Amino acid sequence: MRRMLCLALILLLSLCACSSDDRTEQEIEYKGNLYTVNMEDGTITSGGQVYHYEQSPGSGTFTYPDGSTCWWSQRDDGELWGCSDDYDPEAGGYVDGYTLLDVLEEAAPRGTLAANGSLLLAGVLFLVIGALHAVSPTAAWELSHGWRYKNAEPSDAVVAVYRIAGIAACIIGVLLVLLAF
Repeated sequence: MRRMLCLALILLLSLCACSSDDRTEQEIEYKGNLYTVNMEDGTITSGGQVYHYEQSPGSGTFTYPDGSTCWWSQRDDGELWGCSDDYDPEAGGYVDGYTLLDVLEEAAPRGTLAANGSLLLAGVLFLVIGALHAVSPTAAWELSHGWRYKNAEPSDAVVAVYRIAGIAACIIGVLLVLLAF
């Protein structure tokens, strides 16, 4: 049992040690135009124009080079958009707010604009439970059924099924963890 807990702890720690791509600047091609998104500075550059943005989960604001602004908010019933009175992207040759938002969403790492913690949690649970079943199917059987009987042992078929189910759960767990990022 201690060996099982140690393996689960090592697995959990190895997952925590994984890091995603932490590039702060990305070049995105969108509808034939090239955009440079700097996540650290909060800027999108295209055609020599620099657009500043601020965002929080589900909302944000774009500030254009002429000082005009455009904001968005994502809600359950759709998106809300609003712009300052001096906002006229065509007059200044600027990119419209919808395009800037699409570019920002494409550049953002998965999970930045919309957190996906439930997939990560489900993946880790599948990995831990699957590892228990794959590494020690007899202990898994003891925890699930064996405590009900006195001096009982699982059959070889049950041990094989528990091990196969554990391997399948580990594969599902890895896929869920990868989808979370």
